Amino acid sequence: MMEGSQHSDNKITRFSRGLIIAFAISLLLSIYFVFTLPFDLRIKGNLQYMDLVTPVLVKLYLSLFFTATLACVALYAEMKNTKVAIVYKEKGNVQTAEEKNQSESTKLDILDSKSITSKDDKSILADSLNILGSRFSAGSGACYIIKEESDRKIIELVSGYALSLTETETLQYNFGDGLIGQVAKSGLPIYLDEIPEGYVQVVSGLGSASPRYILILPLKKNNEVRGILEIATFKAISQHEKQMAEKFSGEIGERLS
Repeated sequence: MMEGSQHSDNKITRFSRGLIIAFAISLLLSIYFVFTLPFDLRIKGNLQYMDLVTPVLVKLYLSLFFTATLACVALYAEMKNTKVAIVYKEKGNVQTAEEKNQSESTKLDILDSKSITSKDDKSILADSLNILGSRFSAGSGACYIIKEESDRKIIELVSGYALSLTETETLQYNFGDGLIGQVAKSGLPIYLDEIPEGYVQVVSGLGSASPRYILILPLKKNNEVRGILEIATFKAISQHEKQMAEKFSGEIGERLS
């Protein structure tokens, strides 16, 4: 659509230039003919009273000069208005495309916690992880729940995907231990764009690879951490996306028991 519009604008520009050239040639010829008129009259008509004709010719010259000047000004103004209109049209098309992209981006940026209909904490955590991982195209993810054992709180893995764990292996952290323990203890999210070597590997049937970015979110209820969501991605997460994820995690935390 844009190419067709540009092609049409180019045709208008070429046509305008052609008119300018034609007008300039016509104007020069008219000036030449008028200024050589006395000579032609004297030669062809053998006029002896040029002194009487001269005032008439002066009026004609002045009239021609002012007419040509006005025509040039009008033509210049028309070309300028046409150029402004074309620029405004192109700018409007760019703005429309940007608004469309922004609208589509806004739709994609919605993380709907209300779509989770599960009631128990483990299912809520698992469903939340799936939504978060899908939105950010995460290579791997994990969700944890806070449990009490022997009068102390621990962080236990509930579910995850693409993790290098056996089916019987249980993953637990104490408050303050590792990145997960730090988030549980501080109640603050962590975003890393330089993952510690060997921290996580995405395992699949095609082999393994190490993601470059990690986002860990606390799930709090009444200012107390009840769970944690963790995703590892191969693509950086923007500030807007982090804010969106934090809002989502806040809503999920309030739903935990």
